[in-house]
Parts: sequence; structure tokens; C-alpha cells
Amino acid sequence: MSRSYRKFPGRKFNSPGMKNIANRKVRRYKGEIANGKGYKKLFDSWDICDFSWYQPREDAIASWYKDQAEIANGVNSWKVKYQNTLDEELAMWKKDYYCK
Repeated sequence: MSRSYRKFPGRKFNSPGMKNIANRKVRRYKGEIANGKGYKKLFDSWDICDFSWYQPREDAIASWYKDQAEIANGVNSWKVKYQNTLDEELAMWKKDYYCK
């Protein structure tokens, strides 16, 4: 098993099941599909993955401090229920953005 990390850490928002629907549409197509990239004309690639984003470690720390200030001031009091320590927040960031 490789011990490498992602070359560009980030997250993607995939619509659930859209890749399966695209594959099914290509498999069940009755006409001729040209060799190479002809299958791309049957299903648009932007329907599979809408967008991706990246949050640097420093931004994750800054957003944690911002949330703590809002909780202390009584703004967004619902966040108290989901409050994490900074170490827990960085562990979640590492799992989502940095690890494999």
C-alpha cells in the first residue's frame, strides 16, 4: 500500500449516483459509439462532478477561531452542540483534505 499523500489536497462534490447513471446510459445506447471519446457526447461530464474546492490548513484554523468568537458572543448558538477542539478540527481537516 502506498504511503503517499494527495498531490493537491481538496474536496469534490459528486452528485450521488450520477457516474452510475452516466455509465448505464452509455452501456444501453443502441446506436454506434465512435472509438475514442465518442461516449462523452452521450452524457455531459459536468453532470458527474459539479465543483471542487480547497481549504488550506490556515483557513481551517481561522474559521475555527471565528466560530469560537461567534459562540462566545452568543451568535450562532447552535454551533455549541457541534463544538470541537482545535485538535479535533485539524484532525478532521487532515482526514478530508490531506490524507489519501
